[in-house]
Amino acid sequence: MSNIHIPPSLKWLITKRARLLGSLNKQAEVAQTLGSRVIEMEESLQALREEHQSALRRARSMEEAIEAIDIAFSLHEVVIDPLHIPPIRTQEAARHLGHGELTRLIYRSLAQGRPDGVFTSEIAYFVAEHGHLPQEGGSFQRLKLDVRKRLRTLWNEGKVERLHEAKTQFEGRWRLPARTPDLSVRLEPDV
Repeated sequence: MSNIHIPPSLKWLITKRARLLGSLNKQAEVAQTLGSRVIEMEESLQALREEHQSALRRARSMEEAIEAIDIAFSLHEVVIDPLHIPPIRTQEAARHLGHGELTRLIYRSLAQGRPDGVFTSEIAYFVAEHGHLPQEGGSFQRLKLDVRKRLRTLWNEGKVERLHEAKTQFEGRWRLPARTPDLSVRLEPDV
């Protein structure tokens, strides 16, 4: 029985079936993966719809409050046209550190740093670690940008030294000035 000769046309059909079966199994896995992603997206879509409805309710509540204030304006003897009052944008990003905490953590990081300077990302990781903030993702990127902006302000005020060129493709290095007697008192948070 081991010497059975399979004609080429039949061998071609066997090979064709095997390839199709392999492709079918692969496609079934893809379909199953996509099916579970669809379920996840439908759940996310439902949560997004609920969040949208909640935002619409909050917006309607704010509109009603504005209408009530406009009525109060009309009752006042000083004439105020509410259409001439421009909107004020509130801060959208939540503050995760207390007032002055970012600066204190930057100073602590620089005080513990090397004499040849500390990279901006090292300072950001220090701030994230000691401020109990996430050390990855978009919120960390925002924190790193905040640290970089604060370092630039501190440099403009002469409170830190910049050890890199102003415009460079490399990451910035920073250190405390050689003489900083007034800053050493402020390294610890106020109690």
